[in-house]
Amino acid sequence: TKITALCCFYDSGGLGVTNFVFIGLPASEAGNALIIPLAGHELGHSVWNHQSLESVFQGPVEAQIVQLLRTRWNEFKQHFGPNDPATLTTDLVTRAIWLLAYDASIRQCEETFCDIFGLKSFEESYLYAFEYLLAPSLGGKRDVYYPSITERIRSLEAAATRFGIQTLPNFRDRFDESLPALDAGTKFLVEIADAATSQLVNSIIDKVDEIHRAVNAPTLDRKRVNKICDDFRMAVPSGYAETLAEIISAAWIAHRDPTFWKDPKIHEQRFALLNEVVFKTIEVMEVHMRLKA
Repeated sequence: TKITALCCFYDSGGLGVTNFVFIGLPASEAGNALIIPLAGHELGHSVWNHQSLESVFQGPVEAQIVQLLRTRWNEFKQHFGPNDPATLTTDLVTRAIWLLAYDASIRQCEETFCDIFGLKSFEESYLYAFEYLLAPSLGGKRDVYYPSITERIRSLEAAATRFGIQTLPNFRDRFDESLPALDAGTKFLVEIADAATSQLVNSIIDKVDEIHRAVNAPTLDRKRVNKICDDFRMAVPSGYAETLAEIISAAWIAHRDPTFWKDPKIHEQRFALLNEVVFKTIEVMEVHMRLKA
């Protein structure tokens, strides 16, 4: 499969992360500006590492797993033989048994953080881009180091409600996922990992909000989005944008409205034209940013 790289500039705002995010994508998406919000997810990985968030969530993840294992101790014994629940955290052999659950959950927490970070940065445009690439599925089996698609959607919807972002109707019904073929013991540990991650979603949402507030991250202005849409309707780049999120939000409004361009000649080339004015608008915004600097 031919791969192209989407390179997006992001103002780190004091986070100390790289200013460039590279995402490997099918070459067919090389000119598709609508998927730019996915850069928010990839930036989230850089923020996760820079802020040492794994160390922040290590304790809560382990605490959740231990609590869940004690609640389901009979199942644990059934799969892994007799063990003393009192030694769950002290016996190295017992700890090694549930290490998969811990590793899976901490990685799931990171992916959840990145999803919510992308949502916070690009608002509903992230949901549209997420759906565009992942619905109904990418094929293959679920990677247990990612939350299930159902849990990813549930986390995104919870974060959207918290941040006052409009959700998409019947969003989770648009996705499909094949379960991995696991032996009974591994399946049990993955269930423990999934449950532990689910219990920490609110804490992850809090952390994303805290980081955005700490650096005074730019927010999307709906009035500017409407003005950008007005310019797009005239098929010209806009000079109103102050954030990338505003441009892409306007782009998704145009893309999702079949009546956005009524001229039949324009309508035939609407996707190519939309991408052209979006990329030109990004260039205009960058010029304005440089002049203000």
